[in-house]
Amino acid sequence: MKVLMLTLQNDPPTLDTGADQKDQYKAYGKTFRKLITDCLQKDPTKRPTATELLKHPIFKKAKDKKYLQSTLIAIGPSLETRVQKASKRQPGTSGRLHRTITGEWTWSSEEECDGQSSDDECQEKPLNKLIEVPQSSDSEHESGDEHLNLVLRMRNSNRELNDIRFEFLLGNDTPDGISTELVGAGLVDCRDADVIAMNLRVLIGNQTRDRPVTFALVSGCNSDEIPDEKMLVGYAQLSYAD
Repeated sequence: MKVLMLTLQNDPPTLDTGADQKDQYKAYGKTFRKLITDCLQKDPTKRPTATELLKHPIFKKAKDKKYLQSTLIAIGPSLETRVQKASKRQPGTSGRLHRTITGEWTWSSEEECDGQSSDDECQEKPLNKLIEVPQSSDSEHESGDEHLNLVLRMRNSNRELNDIRFEFLLGNDTPDGISTELVGAGLVDCRDADVIAMNLRVLIGNQTRDRPVTFALVSGCNSDEIPDEKMLVGYAQLSYAD
């Protein structure tokens, strides 16, 4: 209530209201400042309408639809290409998470891998590709069992069930680091990072590798869905890859 009262009593904000420094927005001209002032007036009847805004000099400089068509649509994939790609995608499409030699993560669906000219080309894209320092043959043999091929099964934003496959390198990777990179790659909701890391520790610590770990997601499920552990609605599952 106090905030509402202060809002009504105080003057409306200006362009410089949220400035951290005195001359932070000094470069903005009078035309832009007047536009901001007009749009932030307390009295709604004094604010410019959408029609009036379109006639404003600033918005008149905006690019029209023809410019967008010639610039953006021309460089995008053709309609036939998009239709073919959409028709190939099936509900529940799975894929793999790859780490490039630069350390960045990229996502490849299995259909992209199937479209290669041979199976060897798919195998040339290992999961979670790492840059390794050359070692002697003895040390390579000793560290041969330190690579864990894991799968995170969960539903994506389209509610399709996806398998996110990645490699965990013991002694190098950490559960927190992997979950953070999954979030950074846009594959996992940031709210689920901690619970994924926690259950990743549980999975790696299990004596038997044939027992998956199923857990509830902090992000939950959509309002029109009912949480279902078996169907992985509001849940996710970590396991070792076959």
